[in-house]
This record gives sequence, C-alpha cells and structure tokens, in this order.
Amino acid sequence: MPLQRLEIPAGSDIVEFISGFVRRQNVGVFVISGTGKVSRVTIRPLLTVPGHSETRTFGGDFEIITISATFLSHYPSSSFLHDYFMVSLAGDQGWVLGGNVTGPLLASGTLNSRKIVAVGPGARDRGGNLILVAFKEGDSVLLPEY
Repeated sequence: MPLQRLEIPAGSDIVEFISGFVRRQNVGVFVISGTGKVSRVTIRPLLTVPGHSETRTFGGDFEIITISATFLSHYPSSSFLHDYFMVSLAGDQGWVLGGNVTGPLLASGTLNSRKIVAVGPGARDRGGNLILVAFKEGDSVLLPEY
C-alpha cells in the first residue's frame, strides 16, 4: 500500500478533507501520523463518566500530538462517515485533551507562535567568550511548521 502525504489548507475541516480524498480516489485510508495546528475540535473525551457520551467543542490554538484514523470507501458519498478518528492535542497553556473526533477538526495556520519560558546564559565560542542570547523569558517567537 503506497503512502500518501496530504497537506490540508488552513481553515479546512480535516475530517471532511480526508473524506473527500477517499471519495475522489475510491480508496480506504489509514491515517498513521500528522503534524500541525488546529483551531477548533469537537470530540468525545476518552475519559467520560459511564453512561455519558458527552461531546465537547474546544476552540483555541492546539498542536497535534497524535492523530490516527481509518476511512473506508464503501460508504455512499451521501452518508459518508469515518470509521475511527482519534486525536490528542496540546493547548497553548500546556494542557492536553484527546478523544474520538465527532465533529469539525479545523486546520489552522502554519506558523507557531510560542512564548519563551526559559533562557540560559548563552553559548561559548572557541575562544571561551560568552555569546549572549538575543531573547529573554516571556518573548514571543514564531516557529515554522515542521
């Protein structure tokens, strides 16, 4: 089975994007990994009270930690559903959420804005001179998508 890399544009629903790919190509897909950011997710949390299958929608900046899913092509396009879609996300305040995706999973931009939380004194050149760091704790930096 060949591997296929999908780049999902910012603002797109990841579930719908993959579903469309499956319908157009008439193939089944198993998602084994993914990177990037999402801005909105609707999930059924993994840890729920027995008898309650509450879904929740979260908005904000989330980094994908893990993502896995299966999409089978045997569903009619008018009632296409994914068979399995799990995600774990890290929030911008350091908390983690995860569960079964039950609604939109919106892709967001490709630049990551992060705050510096710790800075060392710097590095030393070959002569032993200290090379100072150009930023301080609390500064915001932009990191490219990896």
